[in-house]
Amino acid sequence: MAKSIKSAEGPAISNNLLWAAGVSLALIGVLFGYFLWDIESPIVAGLLFALVALTGVPLAMAMFRSKREWPFVFFFLWITTFFFSKFIFGGGMLFGTDTLGLGYFAHNYFKEHIAQFGSYPLWQNLLHGGMPFHAGLHGDVLYPTRLLELGLPLHYALGIRLILHVWLAGFFMFGFLRSLKLCKGAAFFGGLAYMFGPFFVSLIYAGHDGKMFITALLPLSMWALESALNDRKLWRYLLFGLTYSLMVITAHMQMAYFAAWLIGAYFVFRVLRMLIKERSIKDAGLHVGAFVLVIFIALMITFLQIYPPLVYLANYSQRTVRTEAEGWEFSTSWSLHPEEIGGLFVPEFAGLSVGKFNTYWGRNHFKLNSDYFGIIVIMLALGAVVLLRTPRTWFFFGMGVFSTIFALGANTPFFRLFYAVIPQVNKFRAPSMIIFLAAFSAVVLSAEMISALRDEEQRKLLMGRGLMIFAAIAGALFFLKALLMGVAGDGMLKLYRMIFYSGIAPDKLAVMEASKGHIAAGFWIAFVVLAIGLGAYVLAMRKKLTPALALGVISVALLFDAFRVNKPFVEIVDHNNYFAASGGVNFLKAEYDKRPFRVIVFPNAYQDSYLGTHGIEEVVPTVGHGNQLRTFDEFIDRHGGARNLLHPVGMALLNADYLAIRGQEVDQFPLAYQEGNVRLYRNPMSFPRAFPVYNWRSVESPEDARRITFSQGFNPAMTAVVEGEPPIAQNPVTDTVFIPNAAKIIGDHPENFDVQVNMENEGLLILCDNYYYEWKAFEGDRELPIYRAYGTFRAVPLERGAHTVNFRYEGRTFKKALNVSLLSILAWVLLFALSLFVHIRNRREGDISD
Repeated sequence: MAKSIKSAEGPAISNNLLWAAGVSLALIGVLFGYFLWDIESPIVAGLLFALVALTGVPLAMAMFRSKREWPFVFFFLWITTFFFSKFIFGGGMLFGTDTLGLGYFAHNYFKEHIAQFGSYPLWQNLLHGGMPFHAGLHGDVLYPTRLLELGLPLHYALGIRLILHVWLAGFFMFGFLRSLKLCKGAAFFGGLAYMFGPFFVSLIYAGHDGKMFITALLPLSMWALESALNDRKLWRYLLFGLTYSLMVITAHMQMAYFAAWLIGAYFVFRVLRMLIKERSIKDAGLHVGAFVLVIFIALMITFLQIYPPLVYLANYSQRTVRTEAEGWEFSTSWSLHPEEIGGLFVPEFAGLSVGKFNTYWGRNHFKLNSDYFGIIVIMLALGAVVLLRTPRTWFFFGMGVFSTIFALGANTPFFRLFYAVIPQVNKFRAPSMIIFLAAFSAVVLSAEMISALRDEEQRKLLMGRGLMIFAAIAGALFFLKALLMGVAGDGMLKLYRMIFYSGIAPDKLAVMEASKGHIAAGFWIAFVVLAIGLGAYVLAMRKKLTPALALGVISVALLFDAFRVNKPFVEIVDHNNYFAASGGVNFLKAEYDKRPFRVIVFPNAYQDSYLGTHGIEEVVPTVGHGNQLRTFDEFIDRHGGARNLLHPVGMALLNADYLAIRGQEVDQFPLAYQEGNVRLYRNPMSFPRAFPVYNWRSVESPEDARRITFSQGFNPAMTAVVEGEPPIAQNPVTDTVFIPNAAKIIGDHPENFDVQVNMENEGLLILCDNYYYEWKAFEGDRELPIYRAYGTFRAVPLERGAHTVNFRYEGRTFKKALNVSLLSILAWVLLFALSLFVHIRNRREGDISD
């Protein structure tokens, strides 16, 4: 018989009927949500979104009346589906600037390599002359959502996994807040605030998937840690360690490192509280021991993700040049500034650089995301600090303040201390990334205030400590700011420049002045949203509204605010406009099928990695991937303007058969193909990919090799420049050769192929692919030495006669790390099974004794 709930003002309502009505209306809401994205105005769309979200009220009522908490999973799933219904059901691709660059290429390379060769890729041959795939960090290759890409169209899977994490972020935050013993309403509010916070959702536009994954996983890890601290069971600590392992394999090591700061600080805070409360050093020691053990196991499980990139990036990648050269400036780049702090309260203040919105006048080059938490969240969080004043509120307030100061980088003197004292900070850039910890803390604090709606003791405490005064001051301040921006916007912005931004550039000043109306509107919207949110909260505290109704009003205001800010950052596009094969691609692919070669892609001819996505090797003068081999970057002299890409020797050794140029006509190269204003020029002096050389000069370093290679009059077709002394005799060629004879490359596997060459005398087989120590060369069963040639390529000494040389990438670092990870996973499974067995046995023995 169906349960029913009796209303105070009407007949009993069947729970089954409530669920049926809730699901039906929720589906209608999703249908309406599909069309909301067609509305241009973010404000109008936000209002309609908040109104249509009311279709979820019956579902929410049924969910809150349930004694179980798993229904909240489905509510968060529904509202996520509602929010992204246009993409989920309409198809297309979620636009992301990084997705258009490296992101799509890296995921496509992974998918195509597995489909073609049936193995995990270790070497990527299409960009920058070749580089390690795994160690070079091509995204979250070990993260579980990669499986989606094997079964769904890639452009769709890339968006679905982001949406999946928006959903999970809400439920994980709900779970963490419930573990803190906050009421369901507070946990529900916190989940909504976290999952739709613009600091999180806006990362979609930038294509920062790794940041989104870490942000979504942080509350899961905190939930698991809080459960372990409360339950005091090793198996719960092991589950916590597993959640941190997930963070690490997102491959965003900087964000995972920042998350570890909050996790570690919270653990210390909780253990100290235990010591003060229980005065048991033994219990505290057991917690510390379990924590250290599982963190160690977690790091060993993720050794495969950590160790190969650590070895490569620290010793062989171009990042070694960048860190040495830039130091402090590099580490403080992409900080927050005072105007971005203003944007935490009014997102329109600093503006953004998204699509048609060009309102950013801050000190960074552009702004592709929002740092906004939500005005309701921030003010409730401040209320928790000012009015509740519990140890937990002080902790999260401290974490929020620390994170914000760190995010400001060189704008405060404290960053000098962070830079000098905290390990690895001097190796990172973009301190602003840490702002997600401040957002997390603010959401927790705001949920503490919402929880007071149903706690009579806390209600009296808040009223007694001046809640009415706090709300009145907050409302009055925002009203005054909105009024001043409306009537004296020029003066307000001039005052800001005098105090904080005296050196504003003329172009940024023009944007600021053009955005006055936009900023003023933002202040008024913030005031209205805050008035509705705080007004409902105060009325509930004064018992003029029920807690449930107040929560509903606050949540709807929160959703409106979130949707209007998030909308510009969620852009659905046709992936074919960016990745479909053009006529130029088809022309190059037809040529590439005949022989391997590279294309030098000059700025704006094609987007970075576009040709690589279609299996054509490319070289760009820009930073491109960012983790390419240092020797290759130095060979093209990228830090000197990539001038060697235009040097005849550079183009020849790069095996650059074609140059892609937009707009400009070039007389010295024959035109091979033209499509619109993009021209493909043929380089008749390009060397083959592999060729023999019978004379060489030995040097000690890549720098010496480059100096000789690019010296005036040097002919690389006749003389190689190698590091070391090959164990064969030189045989100088008397005839002048400008284009060497081509050796034949057999096989299309980028990590295992043969080169056939006929050596007229003892000499060197040159392969114009990047040298890296994990490449091996074999002739039959005999291993041959590989030397670095011309500063970055490969040379193999051979005797006279016909040879077939097998080049094989062994990936020894990867394999060693894999073994460590597999053994650690086995250790985790055994420990977890043993701990769970002991727990179950002890519980049964306790039941018997009872």
